[in-house]
Amino acid sequence: MAGPALRGVVVFVRARQLTSGPPGGHDVSPPRSPPEPQGEADRGLQVLDTRQRLAASEQGIPMLLCPPRLLRTGLAVALITISAGAVSATAVSTPPAVEEEPGLLSRSLAAKSGTEAAEMTADILRADDTDTILDIAQGYGEAELVTTETGDPVITGIINGVAYQLFFLDCTDGTDCEVANFYAIWDRPDVALDALNAWNRTHPFHKAYQTEDQYPVVELNLSLRGGVTRTQLNDAFDRWTIALAEFEAQILDPSL
Repeated sequence: MAGPALRGVVVFVRARQLTSGPPGGHDVSPPRSPPEPQGEADRGLQVLDTRQRLAASEQGIPMLLCPPRLLRTGLAVALITISAGAVSATAVSTPPAVEEEPGLLSRSLAAKSGTEAAEMTADILRADDTDTILDIAQGYGEAELVTTETGDPVITGIINGVAYQLFFLDCTDGTDCEVANFYAIWDRPDVALDALNAWNRTHPFHKAYQTEDQYPVVELNLSLRGGVTRTQLNDAFDRWTIALAEFEAQILDPSL
């Protein structure tokens, strides 16, 4: 709709420019005695409108198609207004953005990350935290902390009537141990080797084997390098507790 309206405005302007002077040498003068005083600008516009209307009449153009200049000006303004309104868009005011303190989000995230990191660090258990490890072991049964001849720590305990040892291996002067070795042995030299192999195939976290004296052994190893969380250590004790019960039920006393 905007295109045709703009072209109409151009037609009016061109018509006014082409008919600015009378054709055929006719001289049309403005009225010498105007009915009321007019300014110089108003008289000039009236003369121009009269000449254009006479020129249009001589060229055979109906007077209705050549309105006075003031009317044409009003039409042009109306067309321009309509054209501008057709393509204009209503501006929607947007509330100003709330300004945040620079770096507030980054500092908040950093503080949160720092807090989480501190909590995770506090939850890490080292091999030297033997008192804490002993406390966890005592939650599964009787347990006490002893020391071997080489100075390495060992936890001896009983879970559901089954004795076991928790050795700390690969230590340096009794500290900085890198492996926690859960170990249980039974005085039952009559266990078949095929039964132990079948056990190993269904228990990937443990290993069962026979000693040189044909005694069955079950082990579970947990790496302590870099430390372990309390959750990981509890999970290891859970697996160990289940393994001891299943080994006795499935290997040592399969008839039960």
